[in-house]
Formats: sequence, C-alpha cells, structure tokens
Amino acid sequence: MSNMNFFNLLDFKEVGSSVFPYIRASHRFPNGYGVSVVCWDHTKPNRRYEVAVLHEGKLCYDTWITDDVLAHRTVGEVDQIMFDVSQLAIR
Repeated sequence: MSNMNFFNLLDFKEVGSSVFPYIRASHRFPNGYGVSVVCWDHTKPNRRYEVAVLHEGKLCYDTWITDDVLAHRTVGEVDQIMFDVSQLAIR
C-alpha cells in the first residue's frame, strides 16, 4: 500500500439533472489504466462511491481488481482501488 492519497487526485464535477444531481471524477495513470468515480448521494453524510476501472479511457472488466463496477465504497476503499489500478501492468 502507498502513503499517497490517490483520492485527492480526483476533481469531482457535479453532473446529472437538477432533480437527480451526482458528482463524477476520473483519473488516468501512466500505465494506461484509470478510474471513473461517481457519488450518487454526495449531499449526505457518510457518502459512498462507485468505482469503474478504465483502460485507455474505456470501461475495463478484465483485471484482477474487478470484473464489474465496485459500488458502495468509502474514501479509503476508493484510495486503495486507485493505488491497485496504478500498479497494473501495462498491456
């Protein structure tokens, strides 16, 4: 595990509609992988995040990290996922 706070690399923007707003951010690492992070309940305390792994900007479901979207994650869990993604081998 790294001491770096990967979560702080995310620059969230509010998107969605005025009826159902949410926030989204993405980050790409030098290995060609990245993450897309969404928070559907960003106005509530104890918010949770949904993380998708990306490869070359497209959804990627074939890493050891996950074969789907990772839902209901804490900031600490998102940070660890981002670290793991940053360590994936270049393909």
